Amino acid sequence: MKRALGILMIVTLASTCVAIARAEEADSSWNHFLENKYYTEIGYDIAVNSCGNTPCVTGVTRSYDFPTTAGAFDETHNSYLEDDVFVTKFNSTGSELIYSTFLGGWNDDVGHSIAMDDSGNVYVTGETWGGHFPVTDSAYDVSYNTGVDAFVAKLNSTGNSLCYSTFLGGDNNDRGYSIDIDEYGNAYVTGITTSGDFPTTSGAFDRIFNGGSAGGGDIFVTKINPSGSDLEYSTFIGGQQDDYGRGIAADNIGRIYVTGHTKSPDFPVTAEAFDTTYHGDHDIIMVCIDSAGSILEYSTYLGGSGYDRGDDIVVDRFGQAHVTGSSASDDFTTTQGVFDPDHNGSTDVILFKLSTTGKSLIYSTFIGGQNKDDGKSITLDAGGYSYVTGYTRSSDFPTTEGAFDTTHNGGDNVFVCKLTPSGRALSYSTFLGRHSRGLGVDIDQYNQAYVTGHATSSYFPTTPGAFDETLGGWDDVFVTKFDVTGSSLVFSTFLGSDWIDTEVQELPLTHVPNTFALHQNYPNPFNASTEIRYQLPQDGYVTLRIFNTLGQQVRTLADGAQKAGESSVTWDGRDDGDREVSSGIYFCRLKAGDSSKTIKMMLVR
Repeated sequence: MKRALGILMIVTLASTCVAIARAEEADSSWNHFLENKYYTEIGYDIAVNSCGNTPCVTGVTRSYDFPTTAGAFDETHNSYLEDDVFVTKFNSTGSELIYSTFLGGWNDDVGHSIAMDDSGNVYVTGETWGGHFPVTDSAYDVSYNTGVDAFVAKLNSTGNSLCYSTFLGGDNNDRGYSIDIDEYGNAYVTGITTSGDFPTTSGAFDRIFNGGSAGGGDIFVTKINPSGSDLEYSTFIGGQQDDYGRGIAADNIGRIYVTGHTKSPDFPVTAEAFDTTYHGDHDIIMVCIDSAGSILEYSTYLGGSGYDRGDDIVVDRFGQAHVTGSSASDDFTTTQGVFDPDHNGSTDVILFKLSTTGKSLIYSTFIGGQNKDDGKSITLDAGGYSYVTGYTRSSDFPTTEGAFDTTHNGGDNVFVCKLTPSGRALSYSTFLGRHSRGLGVDIDQYNQAYVTGHATSSYFPTTPGAFDETLGGWDDVFVTKFDVTGSSLVFSTFLGSDWIDTEVQELPLTHVPNTFALHQNYPNPFNASTEIRYQLPQDGYVTLRIFNTLGQQVRTLADGAQKAGESSVTWDGRDDGDREVSSGIYFCRLKAGDSSKTIKMMLVR
């Protein structure tokens, strides 16, 4: 059956290639694309339990030779030219895998978020595009619901079996973006749904879908019981426009805190919240729900006139929410005496702490430089220090004396920052790697930070004796552990395929490329935007165009003379008429002189 599906996909792709070849001049680049498709690995999240120092990572891989361990739940990649979730647990030194398993079916599957309990069981949420995703017999929902479904899975401490695995969704698209757990083993999930029949529960805050496009829809918040067999509660939260649930956290009395962003002027905010006014474009939202899932204890906007996005949240023992994300707003609200009250340019990392009642900001600060900076993940230690990771293109991103790396290395760099409880100063701040992005962070009981993401550079720092010191493919997951001061690496390792693209090699920044290359876009799949990088060995006339699966031209991103070297361009998911295009597969084609390359991209709204 898998072979039949594989043949069907090849036929579909071949038909697309013919259509696009008719749209432009025919050449052999499409067959080259089919024979040399780039594989990718991305680490989206990392978890370390409170009484250990063995990190567990989830994300996505397209590689058949992604490292798995004997006896793991699933040692074999499940799909042809599609993505599988991976779940990998390292030993404390980063030198060996305790276990590593695939988790997926015949279609695309992505692991977005992970949590670990004190017994070492891990909980994963994400999205699946097909009905063959593994679910357990007594799970809440064992039937695929069409489109894209969210999933929630619990894997036992040895990684050899599923405690439970369930679909979560309705008749449209549903994606799980963040998961947290409480001491009893209840799982709390948030994400995005465009399904009017997404499962809700009696007495929940909002049981009626409010609206939004395929790109956003409503936020959902769902609590799943410890056995995965039923929903304790499930609710919509949203307005008539697009609303995005990105991060979730539970406090010690069962209240749930959610962050994300919204385009809805009618998003449900509470009367005495910090900010009840929608500012335009996208605003960050911050919501606190009672333990029964029936009442908004508070709900507030935070934003300015530009694009503002909340990506992750953690809550302290006082019920104070700490949020990171990004802001393009010069007028985003910051507080006096913080590390950086002023917007620095393009997009800055934003980090704020909200009072227990949601009525005031304890602090709010920018962190960034003159270029693009994004905060993606946050965690908190017992002393109230915040640890944030993300990525930056700013050579002037703030670092601290004695940090591991104080020099920007080119392209996107991971950053790791530790901020004092008052928000007034950085305890440490460091770059990490070249052409790399930090997407998940957690700490152990010794306040040592663990970071994951992905890297496309062989110059990413690894440590002697680490599990994998060498970049294997175009994208590899990385897992890095810092010491408590942020000045050195305890360990740093790649995690990914052994497949190597012999045509595209990492080159020193000062060197003119000697090969023509179009690199796989990142992120992929993507939502709001994606970056496309390419390199030219000589000056020439360049076209870079996007096509749909019918071979119709959608967008021209480059059309003109360019110098030799490395270049990048961002596609915002819009056509040449500045209209948002629909979710689906698209092809990007680079042509310069007699050379051409093509990559497949997936837009998920």
